[in-house]
Amino acid sequence: SPPVPDVVDDPAWLIATSGLVASPSLGVGWDYSIECPDMNRKMNVDGCDGSKPFSCTPWDFMVYPNDAANGPNTGAYNVPYDCVGNEDYVGDSSDVGIYKADGADNYFVFHTCDGAGVQTDCIGNTYFVEQLGPLNDPGDKQGFNGNEAPGNGKGNSCNLEDTDLHPYGTEQIGCNFQHPGTNMNYDWYWCGWMSTSGWADQNFEWWDTIVKGDELSVDNLGKDIPGVQQALGGEPDATLTLYPWVCNKDNSGNRNLEPFTGDSTHNCFCDNNAGDQLGGTVPPPNLKFFALRSDGQGQVWMTRVCEYSKGDKVMCNAADDGNENWGQSIELDSFGDQAW
Repeated sequence: SPPVPDVVDDPAWLIATSGLVASPSLGVGWDYSIECPDMNRKMNVDGCDGSKPFSCTPWDFMVYPNDAANGPNTGAYNVPYDCVGNEDYVGDSSDVGIYKADGADNYFVFHTCDGAGVQTDCIGNTYFVEQLGPLNDPGDKQGFNGNEAPGNGKGNSCNLEDTDLHPYGTEQIGCNFQHPGTNMNYDWYWCGWMSTSGWADQNFEWWDTIVKGDELSVDNLGKDIPGVQQALGGEPDATLTLYPWVCNKDNSGNRNLEPFTGDSTHNCFCDNNAGDQLGGTVPPPNLKFFALRSDGQGQVWMTRVCEYSKGDKVMCNAADDGNENWGQSIELDSFGDQAW
C-alpha cells in the first residue's frame, strides 16, 4: 500500500488503498472505476455526495449509463441505454419514483438511469426497483449491506460467514439493510428490476422452467393471465421481478468484492441466482413477479403473478385460481421523497 499522505482525503491515495481502479480514460464527471473480473467488465462510478440520497443504493456509489450527458467511457462497462419509457413511474430518467400502499409497512422505489442498482458483477444499473420494509430503530438493529459490521444479534441479520448459495436472514428471507444514501435502517429488503418490454430476467436459463404456457410470455407483459387486467383496471404497461437481498461469504477468488462490501470475501446481492447452481435451470428459491399499470400521475396498480418461497411455488400460473393472492390488486400512491 502507498504511504498515508498528509491529507487523507487525497483521491489518488483513497483509490490506491481501496481496491478501486484509477483510469485515465474516465472521461467527464467520473470519480473512479471498478473492475469485475468474473464477468470481464469494468464500470465507471461516481461517489455519493449527499445530493441524490435515494439514488445512492445499494452501495455508496452510483453507476450511470453511458450517454452523452455523462461523458465518454472508453474501456469501461456502463450500459449504453436509451432512458425512455419509464416516465410514468419515475418522471425524469435521472430521478426516482417513491410509492406506498395505504396502510402498508413497506414502500417501493423505482429507478431508471439515476445510478442505482448495480450488482457485484457490474450489471444491474438500469430500471432498478427496491421494496424497503419497516424502519428499524437505529439503536436496536444494525443494517446489512455489506459495508456495515455484522449484526449485533438483534433483528433480521444475515451471517456473513455463511457460504450457502442462497443465504437467509434470521427472521425474514431477505437481510436487514442499511441504506447507503439515506442512512436509514430497514428490517428487510427486496430488490430487482422492471421492464416495459418484457420481463427483466427472461434470458436466464431458469426462466423457461417458470413459464407455463403463455402466461409470462415476453411480449404480453402478463396481460393474458386471467385476472390481471381486472386487478389493474386495464392492460399492464410494465413488469417487475423482485428477489431478497442477501449476503454471504464468497471464497471463489474470482470476484472483486472489496469495492462493494469492504471485504474481499463478502458478497451481497439481489438473489436471482438459479436455485441449484449458478447458471442452472431451477428457479431462484425466492421471487415475486408483478404486472404493473400506471396512470402517469402518481398512482400505480400492481398484481402478483408469480411467487416462490424457499423453493416452494406459492402461485405462478392461471391454474392457481384458488390461491388467495391471485388477482389481488395493490394500489400504490406516490408519496414524495420522504421515507416514513
